[in-house]
Amino acid sequence: MDTASGPVFVLIGAGSTVFTPGLLHDLAASAVFTDADVRLVDIAHEAADTMAALGRRIAAAAGSRMRVTAVPDRRQALAGQDFADPDEIACATQVAAAQLNARARPWIWRRPQPKYRSYRRRFVYLL
Repeated sequence: MDTASGPVFVLIGAGSTVFTPGLLHDLAASAVFTDADVRLVDIAHEAADTMAALGRRIAAAAGSRMRVTAVPDRRQALAGQDFADPDEIACATQVAAAQLNARARPWIWRRPQPKYRSYRRRFVYLL
């Protein structure tokens, strides 16, 4: 692997069409990760290749210099990488949770919140 000037991300299991595009979009949209090197690893090599091609398109559309490559061997992708310690992982989790909670909506799937029903139907039966 070539040496990267920016941060290096290795995404294992990155052939997912649900998780990977959103993550790549977030990385490409952030100015902090504009020089990032993203390495995608998946057992299904074709899926990783597809996601890498999509990642390059996402980076180009965002005007980012982020490099996205599919790497068939995880040992090759992880070679020479530093790993996060538990404190860094806890900090990243807290930041991500705070960002998610800041834009949380009271109702899921962007449906409008149901209106409060101030009246209740009362049935009176005459005998």
